[in-house]
Amino acid sequence: MSTTGPAIESPELGAWIEQLAQHLQDGPYNEPLSGAVVLAQERIQSAFAEARSPGGEKWPLHAPLTVWLYGPHPLLILSGALAASVIGPGDEGHIEEIGSHEAITGTSIKYAKIQQEGGTVTGMFGTVDIPQREYHGIDKYTADQMAELLADFLI
Repeated sequence: MSTTGPAIESPELGAWIEQLAQHLQDGPYNEPLSGAVVLAQERIQSAFAEARSPGGEKWPLHAPLTVWLYGPHPLLILSGALAASVIGPGDEGHIEEIGSHEAITGTSIKYAKIQQEGGTVTGMFGTVDIPQREYHGIDKYTADQMAELLADFLI
């Protein structure tokens, strides 16, 4: 019993595969990358709304000092500037670049990195540990949606 099937000989199939390979190499991919940025921004918006990382981990609660200083408020949404800068084109600090082969989205707000990664800061109340509250990232579902966008574009 043979473990290989019959050979497929089709000049059209070979030409199509060569054309697809050239298209993969050349691009441009602005259209699917624009869609991917929208999906990423939707995922980030969900992170803020759910107070969870893209991987589903719940964000740590506010420290008592934070509540004392600012009163009760949703995590990472005291003024709304951070969320708006990551999600909204035109908002202060928003970074969004879509090229033919890559897309970049993010924020230039100065406290964004410490919230995303966590760490230690020194200020008027001494040294304070800021817990990680990851908001910018891609979960498996969003990555799959992005892959579908690219596949739809290529076919």
